Amino acid sequence: PAGMQDISRQAASQHTASLQRERGQPKKRTPCRTQLGGPIRPTSNATTTAHILSMEAEPSKWREALRRDGFFVLKGAVRAEEASRLGRILADHRSEFASYDPPSGRQPGRQKLLLYSLGMENTTLWSDGSARLVHELRSLSRLFEVGLALVRESGTATVEDKGHDKPLAERLRELGAAFEAQANVKLPGVAVDQNPHWDLHKDLVHGTVFIDVALTPVRPDSGVGGLHLFPATHALDEIEVFGNRARARAAKRLHPSWLQYWSCVPELQALAQRRPGLIEYTEPGDVLVRHPSLVHRGLANHGVEIRDKLTISILPVATCKSWQRRGITTKVWPPNGIAAVETDGDVRQKECEDWERRRAPPHAAASQQSSTSTSGRPVPAPPPSEARPVPVVVGAQLLHDEQNDPDVRGFGMGLSQGHIHLNEETLFEYNVSSSSSVGVMTHFWIAGGFYMCGNDTEAGTCPPPLGGLWQAWNSYIDFVVFRYYIDGEESASLEFSPNLACGVGPFASRVNVAFKPQAQAPPKSGGPHRTRAPWSSKYFGKGGANGGWFFNVRVPFGRSIRITHRLPALPGHPEVTGIRAFVQVRGVENLPIHVGGIALPRRARLKMQRIEGERFAPLAYVPLLDVGSGAGAVLLNTLAIETTNDRFMEGCVHLHTPHDAPFPGLILATGLEDWHNSAYYYQAGMFTFPEVGLTFYAGGWNAKSPGQFSAYRVHDSEPQFFRGGVRLLYRISELQKNVSGELIKCLAPPGCSPRECPPIVPFERLRAAKVWSYTWYYAW
Repeated sequence: PAGMQDISRQAASQHTASLQRERGQPKKRTPCRTQLGGPIRPTSNATTTAHILSMEAEPSKWREALRRDGFFVLKGAVRAEEASRLGRILADHRSEFASYDPPSGRQPGRQKLLLYSLGMENTTLWSDGSARLVHELRSLSRLFEVGLALVRESGTATVEDKGHDKPLAERLRELGAAFEAQANVKLPGVAVDQNPHWDLHKDLVHGTVFIDVALTPVRPDSGVGGLHLFPATHALDEIEVFGNRARARAAKRLHPSWLQYWSCVPELQALAQRRPGLIEYTEPGDVLVRHPSLVHRGLANHGVEIRDKLTISILPVATCKSWQRRGITTKVWPPNGIAAVETDGDVRQKECEDWERRRAPPHAAASQQSSTSTSGRPVPAPPPSEARPVPVVVGAQLLHDEQNDPDVRGFGMGLSQGHIHLNEETLFEYNVSSSSSVGVMTHFWIAGGFYMCGNDTEAGTCPPPLGGLWQAWNSYIDFVVFRYYIDGEESASLEFSPNLACGVGPFASRVNVAFKPQAQAPPKSGGPHRTRAPWSSKYFGKGGANGGWFFNVRVPFGRSIRITHRLPALPGHPEVTGIRAFVQVRGVENLPIHVGGIALPRRARLKMQRIEGERFAPLAYVPLLDVGSGAGAVLLNTLAIETTNDRFMEGCVHLHTPHDAPFPGLILATGLEDWHNSAYYYQAGMFTFPEVGLTFYAGGWNAKSPGQFSAYRVHDSEPQFFRGGVRLLYRISELQKNVSGELIKCLAPPGCSPRECPPIVPFERLRAAKVWSYTWYYAW
């Protein structure tokens, strides 16, 4: 579709088309396949052991898995004979159930029958088959106890009450819960995959848990087609997925059947295409417990066998009296063949304690004006088209939305002539305004003032050459250590000095306090060299000769942040006890974070790995980043090297993901200068572009005058995401491998013999290197 603004109108037309299809006209299935062009392929063919839990596990383990991944599997939770008995009942009454199911055009190759819901408490079950299945649900009491443990969020409960022979619904109500049961049948020979979808929008969940009981096998070689799951998608913020709340609301209005087959929601399709998924294969009696908002899709049944499954939904009674009052259209197909009853999914939530203060969905008025098709079923009318204020977008955050203004608010501080001492002290602390908010640091800036000797008064200012005028060169402001403590952590996630955070090496020539640097850098080929100013990259830069460092990488946190500072001891000047400085730090609540145009999960956190002046032997690999597991995105690296031979630049850069990916992994660069988008030993000299830059280049590259180099590389417009961990490696110089008689760089694996893999320069000319590196990455 052209835009989600019109998706409700589109859905209405598609619903009308589906009614026409039921009268024998051609069907157009799974529009996502044709509109967004491309299959969605799972990265794993089966649930891993990490997703399999035991029925005997502590309920806290179940809750943790559901919160983290959105699902978990209980292998063999239902006895094989019990699963077989339920399957036989379903088979015995298959023709009976088929007569109650909606026409096949609504759900291709599927039969779904609502067996029991709260709305049926005082009714007689309409068929022998449904009555038998509901009666047999009592034998699954242990599964209901799992569901109770999840919806109650604490403690456990026993469903079986041997002192009373109460109906299951009554017993659950005593325990504060209710349930709905549905038979879910997938017919063979229908090659239609569902679109990626949720079964229940996250705003409507409020404690509900789905439990799928497999009654027939689903195996990789059977062709039956399992459930394609996208882990952790239940926890994504709608801004991350849809970009703004207006688009998210439009998708929320769509009926689940439309989401599954007839309406392509581009954002959900794109989400499924970029996130790894896995297919759940089951044996009879296996149980999948899942969050209703987990994005998933059912795969087509290419086999010859029918797939039978029971889906049990458990929800707290206090949440709502009925799913029919939770914004969901429930279909009841009675056996007498009269027109189907469809409840209004837009009833205000007056009876729900958790929903008392919520407004009715904005399309409620439109749904009351729905028309009726020739088949007698209501067709929702499109939303009203009255003029609305144009949203204002600042920094990729929607600031005006008449239905749901996001709670964005700024925070921060500015410190004038603050004193930074040799011991660590707190500069700034902040707690988010509410439990539903997250914070994002967006700005850091520092400039230098006087050195302090002895006390914190004006009289304590150090004498020349350390003291002097305000504009005097104060190089040591560059080396103040800042730490960011995220969400109460004891060890700071982030620790940096301004100069290397902004891609400039910590070299001795910059600690000389007797002079200030040149305003502009001389040519690379000769002369004393200092970092020029002003300059800027995409995320950081230097706006003044005396400090002026700024760093605008977004640093997310969930509850709180504490920022500290500390002045390292000034070499050769033990009398210095502090420094005056000007510092700013700022942030915004609920601001989205993007890498490569992809919105990151709200749980993403900025991490870094540091190398501080470590010596590496010739041909050694420098581990710029080593993350053993998890997912994330490599954001940027700042690198400084001091050595006596410039052949260190021959080293290649390799990215390995997952962590154990074999050599050579992804070759990011065939030489260090290539990684920074330069060439031939940075022959054009210094440069500072938005995502690459050479910030320092000095020395004679010999023992008498070691060479000094620093540069930066940002991976945003060219993102590098990882899953299963990551390794980012750079080599001090390089070997070559003989490939069909030609010596090729970057292909010589570790341990390759000198005969097979000679160095690119003679061994006797190779030199060790001293390395500083900051690698920043997001992890989730």
